[in-house]
Amino acid sequence: MSIVEDKGFLKYTNALNPSYKPPSRKTISASLIPSAYTACREKLMKEVQREAMSVCLTTDTWTSSVNDSYIAITIHYTTLELEFKTVLLESAHYSEKHTGELLASQLKNTIEAWGLTGKVVLAITDNAKNIVNAINLLGWKHFGCYAHTLNLVVDDALKIVKDTLEKIKNIVSYFKRSSSATDRLIKYQVQQQINIPKKLKQSIPTRWNSTFFMLQRFVELEEAVRATLALVQRDFDESLSEDDWIICTQLTTILKPFEQATAKMSGEKYTTASMAIVVTRGLHNVCENLLKNQYKPVISNVLLKLKEGLSMRFNNIEYHKELAMSTLLDPRFKMSGFSDKCATDHSKKRAIDMVATMIGNSVVTHYPTTSNEPSQPGCSKEISIWDDFDREVNNLQPRSSPMAKAITEIGAYLEDALLPRNSEDTPLEWWKNNRHLYPTLCKLFIKRGNFLATSVPCERIFSKAGYIINDRRTRLTSEKVRQLVFLNINKT
Repeated sequence: MSIVEDKGFLKYTNALNPSYKPPSRKTISASLIPSAYTACREKLMKEVQREAMSVCLTTDTWTSSVNDSYIAITIHYTTLELEFKTVLLESAHYSEKHTGELLASQLKNTIEAWGLTGKVVLAITDNAKNIVNAINLLGWKHFGCYAHTLNLVVDDALKIVKDTLEKIKNIVSYFKRSSSATDRLIKYQVQQQINIPKKLKQSIPTRWNSTFFMLQRFVELEEAVRATLALVQRDFDESLSEDDWIICTQLTTILKPFEQATAKMSGEKYTTASMAIVVTRGLHNVCENLLKNQYKPVISNVLLKLKEGLSMRFNNIEYHKELAMSTLLDPRFKMSGFSDKCATDHSKKRAIDMVATMIGNSVVTHYPTTSNEPSQPGCSKEISIWDDFDREVNNLQPRSSPMAKAITEIGAYLEDALLPRNSEDTPLEWWKNNRHLYPTLCKLFIKRGNFLATSVPCERIFSKAGYIINDRRTRLTSEKVRQLVFLNINKT
């Protein structure tokens, strides 16, 4: 925060406005940031308590560069006006062990402080045992982060080509270390009249799709890499065989659909839970179709391992109640999103039961009735020419049960045309335009249309936190980090 006292910054602000004097470091730290945090938190609390009928919770833990541990808790909900919102509730520091009991206590206290007790319908976390135990202790429904699980599927399959990948990583590392080798790589591309020369990318152990991007760039620059390695062979002994190059090319082909799925499911500006079943089904089909092609035996084995991993880790995903309900209520998918007829029927029946309950609990308005009793004691009822007609009309009104109304509403919704998958309209916009046709289903969508399938929002929060706790700000207290992260994510 001492930037406001730097000579260069003071000179800059003076050039903009000579009469303006920036606040001191102490004023910013002790007054401005805490007051902004308090005001923002109070405002958001009122909004959340007013707007959120139910919430999807995502959470993750993180250790900063100065070895402090934090837990981030975010909620996602759909308002009655059918707007999707995300709020960071807490980015709290804790110094004790990351036990399930401690995490459960932190989650419970945060939810109670925000007035959301009983509104958490689904919690999304990674597959770590401590956080899963915490969710179970709280009695919340849990779903393991889709992106994290898909990461495990791909990581297991890539072990088959570990030797080839290690060679490629070593070559990329060599180019990263050697400025002369990188210069020759760039120079070769310039000689080939490539307008924007590119560098190689290195993979990151915690993210499998970084391996895909490494392979993709490696294949793209194959000619330049081959030519450069030939010139620096004396300094570098690692080499790739022709089979290795073929394997590398084929790997990019079979991994591309998995990278597309990861990118699609990692969105946080829209609900992703409704796509989990459809995307998993699509990946199964991709593997089956790719197995029909003529690949190197090792690549075919990778495909078989990918298919096996999908079947094992996403077993019975169509029977996950909340994901299935989200899919059914997504106008792009409805019943077409399922491949298992039993799962489809089960989800439809559950939706009917939920809609019938909502109809039964709603206030039913009847037509006015006539009565032979006087309206007030001692007063005779005024006779009207409409008495007999009103009585007959009231007796003719249908007395259909909530279950019958639910079956009718859901039947009409399912028979309606699907929203095109690539339509400019989103599911939220579709429900805005059709809420009067399916009023009770729309209410159900608001309660069940706010689910994400990944805990990526929390991971992105920690990425931003990494920029806040930079080399110049390592002395920030955990409370100040908490306030800064909260404002960074929530303040608009």
